[in-house]
Parts: sequence; C-alpha cells; structure tokens
Amino acid sequence: MNQFLTNYTEVTFLDKIKDNLRRCKSFAFSVSFIKKAGLVLLFKDIEAAVERGAQGRIITSTYQNFTDIESIKSFFALQCKHSNFECHLDYECFHDNHYSTLGYHSKGYLFEFDDCYEVIIGSSNITRYALLKNIEWDVVVRENEPEVYNRLWFPDREENKYEVMHIKNASSISFAGKHYQAYCNKKLKDNFDTYAQGNFFPLPKAVFGFDLCAEEIALYAYLMHIEDRKTFTCIAKYSTIGAALKMSNNTVAKYLKLLEHKGFISMYQTTVQSKTSPLVCGLS
Repeated sequence: MNQFLTNYTEVTFLDKIKDNLRRCKSFAFSVSFIKKAGLVLLFKDIEAAVERGAQGRIITSTYQNFTDIESIKSFFALQCKHSNFECHLDYECFHDNHYSTLGYHSKGYLFEFDDCYEVIIGSSNITRYALLKNIEWDVVVRENEPEVYNRLWFPDREENKYEVMHIKNASSISFAGKHYQAYCNKKLKDNFDTYAQGNFFPLPKAVFGFDLCAEEIALYAYLMHIEDRKTFTCIAKYSTIGAALKMSNNTVAKYLKLLEHKGFISMYQTTVQSKTSPLVCGLS
C-alpha cells in the first residue's frame, strides 16, 4: 500500500524511517544534506540495523557545503567497524564552475524486506528541522518485485546505470570485490581530507534560503571564517565574536543558541589555558 508522509501525519516521515530500519534486510539512502543535529534522531536505528546484519548503504554530498563533518565522521566510524555498511561522499559537486557541475540534490530512502521493497521519495533531508518541523512531503511506494529497487541502487550492473545514484569514480567498483571495503574506507577518507583543506571562506548558498535574520547570517559567516578547515571546529570567546561583529556578549549567546537549535552548528563548552593567561571558556 502506498503512503503519503509529512511531519504532521499520523505516521510521520521519521516514524516510518525508524520503523523500516528495525525491520529491513537492507537499506540504501541517497541524501544530499545531512546535519548531525538531524542524524542523532536516526543514527542509533541505523547502527542497530547494521549490527543485526542488515546491509546498509548511504550516499551524501558536499553540495553547497551543507553536510557537516560530524555526520561524515559518524558514517566513517560505522563503515570501519562493520563490513556490511558503506558510505560514499560525492565531493565533485563542491566545486561549481559557472553552473557546470551537477548538484547532488536527491532525497531517497530504499528498504528491502522479506516480502517486498519500499522506496520513500520526497523533500526530506536528514536535518533536525526536516525531520521534526518543516513542511515536507514524502511518498512511500511499495513493490513486490526488486526491479525498481535494483535499478535505483546498483549502478555497477550494466543494465542499471541510473544517473540518480551515480557516484563518479566509486560506482563502477564491484560490490563483490574482496577489497571493496578497504577501497570504500580509503575513498571516503580521501574525500573527507580534501573537503577539509583549502584556504578559502565557504559560505553555503543554502544559508540564504532559510529563515535566518541578518544577525544569524553574520554570526554563522564569522564562525565559518575562523573555523579550523581540518577539523571543522572553532574555539572563540563571546567577547571575541562580539568585538568582530559589534555585538554584546548576550546578543552573541542568543544567536548562537538559535543557530544551534536550527541545526547549523553544534556547541560544546571548552576551557583553554595558555602560559600567560588563566583558563578561558569558549565554544568549539
């Protein structure tokens, strides 16, 4: 039976994904944007599915520099731990030269069960707002035959070269190869390292598509400016941020909390001590 899902239907999109992860034999996600604040709502279910033996595959992207490094780290750790899970990071869409790059913008969730297959297609990325609050539309299509499922996911099969799941330099490798897991780990790590390098100031285009006020955009831009491009973290005092943006400490704290609530940043209390100064509290 086909099904329509939103964040406000009796069975929500998040409910459906979590329930399917508990029951499926395998799952495959193709999601352009993933944020740690959203992933935490699903990660335990993904991990539990993999640990009980379900085959798991996830493709995400660097499109608009939106997927955060913490999510990639979580997938990389899970991939290194379990041979039945793999993650691909599409790095190619990070560099757009006069609109010549194909943006990776899919939102697809595929599940295999003992007696059927389900494909969930719609607007929902894995972000906190998308999974809990936004107006999102998603449709569940159930099939008894694996044809649609196979064509969507297995691009290494000659008859199933679907562009929707094509990952350059990765999709042509046979899933049956004995060195494939090592290849996946290296490929993901290589793309992770490349993504973390570069002397530039990347501000995602998508920032201007959300309901952010000028103060939130300015604060987010400043954090992107001072972050460590190797670790995608930064340590800064409220007073330092405030001096740069002409804001009071209370105003900085207010808009940091709003950005965290909306899934743009994660904050952790830190302490730093130098040779010439006492302990200083900050954010990372």
